[in-house]
Amino acid sequence: LIRSGAFSQAVIGETSKLIMSLINYRVHENARDYEKLCRQKVAEYLEIDYAVERVDLNAERRRLHVPPKLPGRRSLARSEELQSQTIAEWVGSLLTLRVDFDRGEMLDVLIKYDEKRLLFLSDGGDRQNEDAPISVSLFSFGRSVVYLLSRLDVSSHHSQHEHRTPLRTHLWKFLLNVLSSAGERGRRLFRSGEG
Repeated sequence: LIRSGAFSQAVIGETSKLIMSLINYRVHENARDYEKLCRQKVAEYLEIDYAVERVDLNAERRRLHVPPKLPGRRSLARSEELQSQTIAEWVGSLLTLRVDFDRGEMLDVLIKYDEKRLLFLSDGGDRQNEDAPISVSLFSFGRSVVYLLSRLDVSSHHSQHEHRTPLRTHLWKFLLNVLSSAGERGRRLFRSGEG
């Protein structure tokens, strides 16, 4: 409209204000729906409603070691059948990579990300000072702790636990960091995973 010169600058300005008012009204009216949808998606991703009391460690261990089904071209067309992965499934897939180096690198990335909530701002973390509370780890929800424990369980089949001592040490460090601020839920997860 501006380039065509068909309308004056004042008309274009008033029209723009009207459009912005309508958009603002629509966003304001739908804000509650978007907030509810966002809360629901985050709760599903973190598995907030995961029932700690009904954990079957052997079933979770088998589930962790089943290779993911990658969608083919035909299944992409029916995207409603695809389920989004949870944070525990992402962690589980990173902890079961075939190459030791890749598993170690991914574990280091997860540890560094999680440690940011423990460190001070001066060290590159999130906490303001010593009195600031430590936030809860995103990895302390759902099945992440159970997956970490199953990778540490040497009584399981040799293909289902971590063999490399340095990686086992890193797994313990990650697990303890995650559980450090999880409180009672963390204790229940640890016990349910037979830790």
